[in-house]
Amino acid sequence: MRKSILFSALVFTLNTISFTQTEFGDTLFSFNAGLLTPTQDYTLSGIEFADDHFWVTGLNAPYYNHRLYKISADGTTLVSYTSLGSGYHGFFDMAYDGEFLYVVDRDSIVQIDLNTGLPTGERIYISFDYLLLQGLAYDPVTDHFWVIPQRNGQLQIICEIDRSGNILNSYPNRNSDYTVALAWDTLSPGGPFLWTFSSEANGYNSRGIMRQFSSAIGAFTGVEIEMKNRSEFVQDYPLGMAFTPELDSNVVTAITLQGGAIGVTDGLDWVVVYNADLTGQPVLGPEITVEPSSIQIQLPFGDSLEVPIFIGNEGTTNLEWSSYIENPDTSNLVLGELGDTLYSFNLFNLPLSDTARFSGVAYAQNHFWFSASIFPDQKFIVKVDKDGNLVATYPQPSFFGDRWSAIATDGNYLYGTERYNITIWSIESTSLAGVINTGSINADALTYDPNRKYYYVSNSIGGIKVIDRNGDDVAFLTTPYEIEGLAWDNLSPGGPFLWAWVRDDSLSGAKCKALRLDPETGIFTGVSFEGENIGSFVNSPEAAMVYPDYELNKLVFAGLQRDDEFPSQGSVLVGYDLDVVPPPAWIHLQHPTLGIVEPQSEDTLVVRFHAMMEDTTAEAVIKIFSNDLNQPVVEIPITIEMLENIVTNKEENGFTPQDFALEQNYPNPFNPSTSINYSIKERSLVSLKIYDVLGNEVTTLVNEIKPPGVYTIRFNASLLTSGVYFYKLSAGNFNQTKKMILLR
Repeated sequence: MRKSILFSALVFTLNTISFTQTEFGDTLFSFNAGLLTPTQDYTLSGIEFADDHFWVTGLNAPYYNHRLYKISADGTTLVSYTSLGSGYHGFFDMAYDGEFLYVVDRDSIVQIDLNTGLPTGERIYISFDYLLLQGLAYDPVTDHFWVIPQRNGQLQIICEIDRSGNILNSYPNRNSDYTVALAWDTLSPGGPFLWTFSSEANGYNSRGIMRQFSSAIGAFTGVEIEMKNRSEFVQDYPLGMAFTPELDSNVVTAITLQGGAIGVTDGLDWVVVYNADLTGQPVLGPEITVEPSSIQIQLPFGDSLEVPIFIGNEGTTNLEWSSYIENPDTSNLVLGELGDTLYSFNLFNLPLSDTARFSGVAYAQNHFWFSASIFPDQKFIVKVDKDGNLVATYPQPSFFGDRWSAIATDGNYLYGTERYNITIWSIESTSLAGVINTGSINADALTYDPNRKYYYVSNSIGGIKVIDRNGDDVAFLTTPYEIEGLAWDNLSPGGPFLWAWVRDDSLSGAKCKALRLDPETGIFTGVSFEGENIGSFVNSPEAAMVYPDYELNKLVFAGLQRDDEFPSQGSVLVGYDLDVVPPPAWIHLQHPTLGIVEPQSEDTLVVRFHAMMEDTTAEAVIKIFSNDLNQPVVEIPITIEMLENIVTNKEENGFTPQDFALEQNYPNPFNPSTSINYSIKERSLVSLKIYDVLGNEVTTLVNEIKPPGVYTIRFNASLLTSGVYFYKLSAGNFNQTKKMILLR
């Protein structure tokens, strides 16, 4: 239970502060900083500890004469203060490089002389467009600064910058946190670390929180300190943070500046010092365990097998993990360049009307799927093979009479956007399966995250809305791009990524450009390529997807492009090389491929193997990435021996069964083939048939007289869709039926 802290009782002795009998996260002492200022400043904003003094910035409202206050180390005396100037924006978070103080001011970092308390005139400019700088920290080893801008409708971004203001690295902040201050920690074991000081939104249980972030692994470690409040009823709000060992040589301390509510407390801002010393403490943080450490299997040709990998956490904080398959055998592959054109085909060559308009594209079950319309009122779902040949067309469900402006897939369903809805269409039954309301955004682009089961919808003005399967909002990302297509990339190293297919009128050829974005923030990751102009006129982007092409052995970005020139409006699909070798086709990580594991708990990652070749041995590596500082990457070597198919329809001579029997197929679920064993005790007419869930006969595997024996027969369902099927054995007076599941 959270303690109520009486801040007026100062736990220190004058000039010599002694911290005893405290534990990590405990408050050590505090003082009312606002009360020390000449005008009882209610708007303090940043704090640092340097030259044996506290340094605090304030807005001094309502005059907005920004001040820098110098306070004694025991928190009793205002030593001096200086004016930093005036303006509508405050001098917020602070940092110290051992010589100068630095404070964020709007779009720059201002250097301050400790001796005078005044700006030196040196500034580091860094622009986040309309967002203003909020948090600041300094790394003395790299001579780099860390900053975080204010949040406005999207996740905050933690950025590492050099003294020229160049962004060197960027990382997403916690989705739940609004961070106002940063601090650098070179003292904690396993460091250095960056600390964030935030207000965490968690319904009615919001709290102030300090979190430890490791730049080495680009993730939060799970170590945190909860802010203590002066009131039991209202939460203090975070203002500033610093990290120092100088208050006491035996204890590392975290110093915070905390604001309170007028009427509940005095409304002034307090300095609170916390025990942040992890020296000699039991190691805090996640500790990953992975079983098995390697996988070696043998599978007959055509068989499938699922193997669980158990990811445990024996540490003290949450473990965050993600997984990736690496193909070690790439020596014989023909390597390309990012954005190389791999293929293209003109959709107007399909036997449809020459007025057909294509607006969405997806890839599922070895086929391309398009949404299309024919003026004035025909709307289709179009199925096309990999060579660009029309396979089938289906009527598109419509609630408002509109065509689907974008589509996405999870492999079993198509998702189509129409005005403010996402329509769910079953590939197996070729029928409507549901609808999701997207709220206020009319989507021109759509993609699907299979791990979290989230939809990303966007429009040409750059907003990206993230919703769950209930249609509830998860996040809203803002970008400066004219987005026409979105694509989910779960296979590139370091992913998953979100690709945006955008219109760029500054390009001389096609107005199409692909940008790889961070799916948590919408921030451009620095990877992009331009589209190729195909056809007679200028191409514009329409829709996009990412899929593995195992024949080409490449990860492909497929861009749907309009060949725009009135009155013609041709459509072409162009495949671009993402310069990534996809995982081997015989191995697949079942979703989810990432997760969060609480201490002393575990997750399960399911790996599916399929023996798609005979008499072949192959290898791969599964990599598990985590926020465990000691093991950020765990590698699991994989070896599969795919055997010759020697058991199909084989009688085992020399053994006479005592009864008729039908065994459960193996594997089950299966994809695309499975083995069925049955026993015959006497010479009989044997029938073994497959049925679908409606009782329709799918195929007959056996229909002949059999002598006594044990038999195995292979059932290949490569032409069937996912679902439940039944197999029935009839022999003499014996009849038995069992269920099996085809899972693609």
